Amino acid sequence: MFAKKTSYGIEIKVSDKLTLEEAHVFSEQLNKIIVDYKSAGKEFAILADTSGVKMQDPQIMAIIGKNMAFAKESGLVRVSLIFSTATAKLQVSMKAKELGLKQIERYFDVTEENYLEKALAWVEKG
Repeated sequence: MFAKKTSYGIEIKVSDKLTLEEAHVFSEQLNKIIVDYKSAGKEFAILADTSGVKMQDPQIMAIIGKNMAFAKESGLVRVSLIFSTATAKLQVSMKAKELGLKQIERYFDVTEENYLEKALAWVEKG
């Protein structure tokens, strides 16, 4: 399972580079949860732990970009992204800038002290 519903919104866990098939499964899981929030008229946040990912292929980033855009138009208010490499952070940061999400995203490195607590605090409280 890549995405699950939580009290604050959605938790995403991607521990490696996605294949095209995995990206489609991830997209289906995520979009189903987003539709639930959108149908209920509720805002939500996303905590994405991608600490095991070094980089995604451009084709995969295009799918992720569509998911991010759909989330934004469906009530997404905050995003915490956990990384372990500068390359993965840059890749997602560029996509966020392209989609106008930079102001609601915060980035956390696994080498930071209490990174998970900080990431959770952002999605839960802002």
